[in-house]
Amino acid sequence: MSWYFIRFFVRNRLILILLRVVLSVVMAATSMSTLAPQLQSLTNATSAANELFVIIDQPSLLDPLDEAGQQPSVCNGQIEVRNINFSYPSRPIVKIFDNLSLSILVGKTTALIECQWLWQVDLGRTH
Repeated sequence: MSWYFIRFFVRNRLILILLRVVLSVVMAATSMSTLAPQLQSLTNATSAANELFVIIDQPSLLDPLDEAGQQPSVCNGQIEVRNINFSYPSRPIVKIFDNLSLSILVGKTTALIECQWLWQVDLGRTH
């Protein structure tokens, strides 16, 4: 009886072709189902990047070339900040700076980098 089925499948190649097509469709459907969550992540990332670019592209309200306003009488190029406390509005419990005091000497470039949250603050280059 089993020989009959083997002989039937060998002679009728149409069934083998149909089997290949069905298996190909199953493999393609499986691949698409594993790809779908990744497409959702890509869509979320694209949306977040778009919001970020909208903020970056806004013109600044500060004009660095405007001479109006208060200016220090003497500026030696040194930057000093004292007792800085900072946390993001979305996570006020997590303190990024807790009484940070920092002095940047003339001619030095300083960057504060915190690797866990991947942010960078560049306080400036002194001349």
